[in-house]
Amino acid sequence: MEIIITTTDNRRFTLKPVEELANIRPNRFAAFVFTTGQIFYGCSNGEVDEDGYFPIRHPDRAQVGVAFPVKMLLGWAYIRKKKGNQT
Repeated sequence: MEIIITTTDNRRFTLKPVEELANIRPNRFAAFVFTTGQIFYGCSNGEVDEDGYFPIRHPDRAQVGVAFPVKMLLGWAYIRKKKGNQT
């Protein structure tokens, strides 16, 4: 099943399935869409810990980030940051 989302600023993303999170490139900027409708932007190494959480970090910081439950992840997509936008 292909899921395409459109944000309020008219950006469109085709989401990759949660099962492909392990293949994410750790330094590529991505959008992570959750079942709550929230979208978080950042980078991830795609590793899920024993409690079922995976990290999302700011692209300019190597280690600082927040862990989110993978069971709440709807999908993710690589994105390009808009010029002049620090999303």
